[in-house]
Amino acid sequence: MMKWLGLLWVLPWVLSASASDCTAAQTSPYVVDGLALGGRVRFESEAYKQYHCTPSEKFPGYTWCHKDKIEKAKGGEVLSSNSILHSEDGIAVYVNRYIEPAYFGPNDVRSEIERLSAKFGQRAREFRMTRPSRSIPFPCAIKRRTASFGASFPTAGECP
Repeated sequence: MMKWLGLLWVLPWVLSASASDCTAAQTSPYVVDGLALGGRVRFESEAYKQYHCTPSEKFPGYTWCHKDKIEKAKGGEVLSSNSILHSEDGIAVYVNRYIEPAYFGPNDVRSEIERLSAKFGQRAREFRMTRPSRSIPFPCAIKRRTASFGASFPTAGECP
């Protein structure tokens, strides 16, 4: 009898998901709040009910959903912001999670790059910023590096 009851709990989810939904959820590495890119939104889920959803202004026929949450982290409070764009039938065509600020320890950035490279199956392309000279004030270092692009930060008299 317990096995039958267990099957009844699983059956509603199985009936509400098509084979393509399961494939999308299993193959997409892009998942936000349990929803995979290309997966189907479960409108009755508690996770979905936490979002504020409105018809998309930019994409007719689509719904824009968003939620913000303040979380505690080791460095202080962090804003976690999730967004979903889905079709009328619930297919997620955009999923995003934004975190501000992001706190990283000395080796955390390297570990995160390696973790994400493994998750997405390719090496990250890294672009390292050069450090400005400590003897030149920071805005002046920016001005010197961006002068060819016509940027103007400090006035000429402010930089050595």
